[in-house]
Amino acid sequence: MEEIKKYTLLVDREIYEKFKYIAEKAMRSGNKEMEVVIEHYIKQYEARNGELKTETEAEAAAETEAEAAAEAEAEAAAEAETAAETETETETKTGEEEEREDEGKEER
Repeated sequence: MEEIKKYTLLVDREIYEKFKYIAEKAMRSGNKEMEVVIEHYIKQYEARNGELKTETEAEAAAETEAEAAAEAEAEAAAEAETAAETETETETKTGEEEEREDEGKEER
């Protein structure tokens, strides 16, 4: 569930009464109307200045980046391990081939 923040707003009585009238005409509570007004203001601001990131969004993005980096590191380690195993197998085969060649020379 989304966390709801409480915010106390002190406002001139005349502004409050006009705002309350607008909210009632829109069939909204004062709180819901204020949320709509704030969202509208944020959209206008972002249109002029670019998208804003909240702390929660920034933390989530950083966590995602960290997870991606960890996955890339794990993949690189797995590839390095596979390459090392392949190299070891190749060295073993080369050593065995040399032994066979040496045995063949000794037999001659």
